Amino acid sequence: MRCSGLPAIVTSVAFLLSACSQQPLQKTAETQPGADAQGPVIIIAPEPELTDETVEELAKTPTDPIQPVAQDDAAPGDDLWKRIGANLNLPRHLERQQVKGRLAWYAKNQKYLDRVAERAGLYLHHIVGEVEKRGMPLEIALLPIVESAFQPRARSHKAAVGIWQFIRGTGERYGLKQNCSYDGRRDIVAATKAALDYLEDLNAEFGDWFLAVAAYNTGERNVARAIRRNRRAGKDTDFFSLRLHRETRGYVPSLLAVAELVANPEQHGIVWQPVADKQYFAQVDTGGRIDLAVAAELAAMTRDELRDLNPGYEDWATRTQDAHHLLLPVTSEKSFLEKLAGLKPAQRLTATDVGEQCYYIVKRGDTLSHIAQRYRGVSVRQLQAWNGISRPRSIKPGQKLKVFAASQPAEEPIRYIVRKGDNLSKIARKFSVTLKELLAWNNLRKNDTIYPKQKITVYQSGSRSVGI
Repeated sequence: MRCSGLPAIVTSVAFLLSACSQQPLQKTAETQPGADAQGPVIIIAPEPELTDETVEELAKTPTDPIQPVAQDDAAPGDDLWKRIGANLNLPRHLERQQVKGRLAWYAKNQKYLDRVAERAGLYLHHIVGEVEKRGMPLEIALLPIVESAFQPRARSHKAAVGIWQFIRGTGERYGLKQNCSYDGRRDIVAATKAALDYLEDLNAEFGDWFLAVAAYNTGERNVARAIRRNRRAGKDTDFFSLRLHRETRGYVPSLLAVAELVANPEQHGIVWQPVADKQYFAQVDTGGRIDLAVAAELAAMTRDELRDLNPGYEDWATRTQDAHHLLLPVTSEKSFLEKLAGLKPAQRLTATDVGEQCYYIVKRGDTLSHIAQRYRGVSVRQLQAWNGISRPRSIKPGQKLKVFAASQPAEEPIRYIVRKGDNLSKIARKFSVTLKELLAWNNLRKNDTIYPKQKITVYQSGSRSVGI
């Protein structure tokens, strides 16, 4: 979840929230290698920058008097937004420019809020329930709006994914399994538990929810460092007094702006599309591995509808190990289980003998050696055997390779531009990789000379990252 600001969806401009930058952004749908079963991944890419100066302008710019908008007459118990709004307790600091600017942006984008509410209808009741069980501030349940706009397939340019925007390392730290067929960072139930566990730990460490939320965004080390710096200078150590990354300086104000809109929508001229205050989905035990297309048919859903509730499944079937479960609409649970009981053994799936099967799409510049290094315990000879490749150099861009592995591949490589004074050892330390790995990735030898502006490839594991 490193760095963030305000989010947006596929065709809209918005602020980047989590794992990126505090600027309007555009999310474009791009199918990733092996994403055939998962559906399009939403890539978060920066748009025109929202600077601190722009935020100040938004906060100061006179606007037409806001005409209060009549809200739905439903009783508070019927609409989840109303129940949340009536129980928000954190101070919202509406006098601060950072909050005013973000509040002004959200209030001017009703269509964007409509899309957020539509997606939130699937997940929000569950999240609110989990937050309430722990006695956490209800503002925490609104954090996915800032993180991902409740887009289950959101992926930041820092490779943070899911509605809670976990990077790989923090996901592993909080028990989110990740392999070729399943990514717990996208699993609605598992990722919600992990996110709340992490936020509780951060609040216990800093004793302040604003600092906990800031640390969720930028990493606890950055917040702790800023606090130490202020203490040495004799300054206050509350969130608004700390010198943090620009993205994080906008992250907490974004959450406060959303909270204000949920608490007082009519005062800001917006309407929240109603979300029923009842559980939308049930967790159903499938009793074994099942093809997701078959499951969708049994549940009388489209595949896309099933994937929206089960974005953790990266492959075309449920997991081959551990528990087998699906999230289904409560209204579909009984009928699904009845039809599931009637499945013949031949219609069931079995685990492969060698591990999780997935596919890798060859990219320009790839070699079998590079591809093997991206998966734990996979060798070039195995890749050749699984794919009938006699000559290792015969692979071509776009070719689909079968891989059996215990873990999913490393994230997309970083292209580092060599600067004056750099050397290979220094670059390896910078990215917390070994010199041997760096040499192999770039076909270099230990004593080779590198030059300024030269491009160096680095596969950086999320497990070495500090924040989310």
